[in-house]
Amino acid sequence: MQFLFWLLILLLTASTFARLSVARHRIATLRTLTLFSLRILVIALFVILFSPVTVSVPISQKEQPRIALVVDDSLTVDPRERSQSVKSLLSKLSPMVQWTIWRFGRELEPVSQPSDWKTSGQPESRLSEALREVCQKVQPDWLILLSDGQDTKPLKDSVILSSLRAKGTRLLWCPLRHRILQNFSVKASPSYQSVFSGETASVVVTVQRTGGTDRTTCRLSLYEGRQRLRSEILALDRGQTVARTWTVAPMKKDWNIVRVEVESVDGWKEDNRTEVAIWKAPTKLRVLLVAFPPSWDFTFVKRALESDTNLEIVSLVGLSEGKFFATGPEHLIPVTDDWTKKFHCLVVFTRGLSNSFPVSPLSIVGFLKRGGGVIWVGPAAQGWNARLFGLPPRMQISDPITGGSAEVVLEDPLGSAVGSVPDWEEGRTIQPLDPSVNIAARHHGKPLLVWWEEGPGRLVFFPASGAWPSVMGQETQKAKVFSSFWQKVVRFVSSPEKEWQGELPQLATGRELPDEWTTPPDGQRLRRLAAATGGATMPVEQMVAFFQKNATTSPQVADITIPLSSLPILYLLLTGLLLLEWWLVRRSGLG
Repeated sequence: MQFLFWLLILLLTASTFARLSVARHRIATLRTLTLFSLRILVIALFVILFSPVTVSVPISQKEQPRIALVVDDSLTVDPRERSQSVKSLLSKLSPMVQWTIWRFGRELEPVSQPSDWKTSGQPESRLSEALREVCQKVQPDWLILLSDGQDTKPLKDSVILSSLRAKGTRLLWCPLRHRILQNFSVKASPSYQSVFSGETASVVVTVQRTGGTDRTTCRLSLYEGRQRLRSEILALDRGQTVARTWTVAPMKKDWNIVRVEVESVDGWKEDNRTEVAIWKAPTKLRVLLVAFPPSWDFTFVKRALESDTNLEIVSLVGLSEGKFFATGPEHLIPVTDDWTKKFHCLVVFTRGLSNSFPVSPLSIVGFLKRGGGVIWVGPAAQGWNARLFGLPPRMQISDPITGGSAEVVLEDPLGSAVGSVPDWEEGRTIQPLDPSVNIAARHHGKPLLVWWEEGPGRLVFFPASGAWPSVMGQETQKAKVFSSFWQKVVRFVSSPEKEWQGELPQLATGRELPDEWTTPPDGQRLRRLAAATGGATMPVEQMVAFFQKNATTSPQVADITIPLSSLPILYLLLTGLLLLEWWLVRRSGLG
């Protein structure tokens, strides 16, 4: 192609010089030079038009405003209102502006096809981060924000304004209604507990409702595996908390995992269930009663404990030095040196324990180290000698007392467990020598019922006796207080955990309520930011009129580079030169 072009130029040049030699003899010299010059200009224009030479030309362009539509896709915004607002803006403003569309919740993401956009309802609203990232990525002239004003991770106003002002972005906020999210959360305590065989565990379940408006119902259920053990319909107002105490009978020995769930229509699903682990011992609570010599206190305490069918009682009574007899379940008799492995609680009614007794001082110390509980009653407590057991002295028996009642210390765990202490005929008060001694009941301000922990085991001292005459009638109120007191004291010192080994099971616990449920919207902040950038706050309905009036951009002058062959004036000039040359040739009689 270039070869043909230069061949044409060569022919034009040759014909020009040939015509010049002819014209020089037939016409005037001035007209000859004029014809020659026109031909040279035509050849030059041909060379220019077919050359790659470019030129920079200023042009004026009127661009549409660049708008970033940023939509709050979090749960607190009503999805129907959000969808209608987006469709309304896109249908009315698309012919007038250039769009980029974004949505945000926990993360910011672009929306490529708004017509197919389905809201995801994210459990967070990071509004500040969304505004900053959009300004950095697209640098729009206007940023339209559809949001309820909630910001779960706010940045400083100065940081947001700096991002907006960097490219002169103006903020327009279209407020959307804020939904107060409803949620039911559940907690259960204690998370870990243990019971003996035949006993039930108590679980305190607390349900709290947050958000919402009207009174709402929910179902509270207790499961073990797939089996629903219990359920109840609760009706709660906003902000109300309801507690229920449920009893659970573990099905199997070892660990039993029970699950508490709140079933509701909506809400945060990560905190509406929790688990509780209940250890069920392989045996019932086993109690060993030791008396030497036998007494009425021993007899009535034994009778009180035997009235509880969830206890296995063995009584060991000494008749004389080295002679004793045992009564109780056959599988627990005879009482031999391994008694510390069979029993959970030891109740002592004798002043001293000789080496001829199976329950020697050394075996009692080993029993405490294995997590067993020991109770010293009446004269046995009065004759307590810590040195005999190789234990540090923690208390001493003090003043004698005759007849009366005791005031329970409800702040103490044992005092709170028993509730009341039966009357007695005689006894002694106790003087603690160590801060580890806990006082559960007092007589006229002086300690009467005390306890402390000796390693993993517990020791209880009650140096009072003679309560039996008041409980001889089995149906009297005092008899009920007497039986309840001893059953509760035995359970207080006895632990079924003595029999289990290994680590605690892992429980599934719900995650805390996200900030989306607890962070209020801040509309004043967005109004302040919009005004600071030259923008405004308005509903979606006013947006079209606003852009028709304010959102036009002034013409922009820009230099563009174009090839010379694209300039029309050169073709006009070439045409004019050729016509002028033709006219001169005809006029001169050369054509």
